[in-house]
Amino acid sequence: MAIQKLDEKHVALTLGSLFAAVSAVWAGLVYAGYGQTFVNWMTGVHFIQAQAIVIPFDITTTIVLILAKFIIGALLGYAFATIWNKLSNKKRAR
Repeated sequence: MAIQKLDEKHVALTLGSLFAAVSAVWAGLVYAGYGQTFVNWMTGVHFIQAQAIVIPFDITTTIVLILAKFIIGALLGYAFATIWNKLSNKKRAR
């Protein structure tokens, strides 16, 4: 089975979009008033007892969150694809 080369831009856009979508879902939970309930549940299922207080929804914070997560995801996706291609190129050359 041949190791395929990854398109760095496609992987970057895919991972960036995934990170942004998760953040959009989180913002939706906060907007709907379920953010605190979700945090309480999530910490409980991980055996964590911590005081985390979810602040009220703010559209500016939401936009910054989604953009920042998209950029972080895109950078990680691009780095992953680049490393994958370099390592798999060596294996293809054998």
